[in-house]
Amino acid sequence: MKELGGEANDPAPVPGMGWFATCKDTAGNEFGLWQIDTSAPPPAG
Repeated sequence: MKELGGEANDPAPVPGMGWFATCKDTAGNEFGLWQIDTSAPPPAG
């Protein structure tokens, strides 16, 4: 949670599969989050 000192990157779409975001907790431990969403679009750019 950013309000408590953690960090999170913006979620990135994985087309047709879902969303992925990397995060870091207050102790500096890095981890990733995954959300299934088959309607995820291609990344912008």
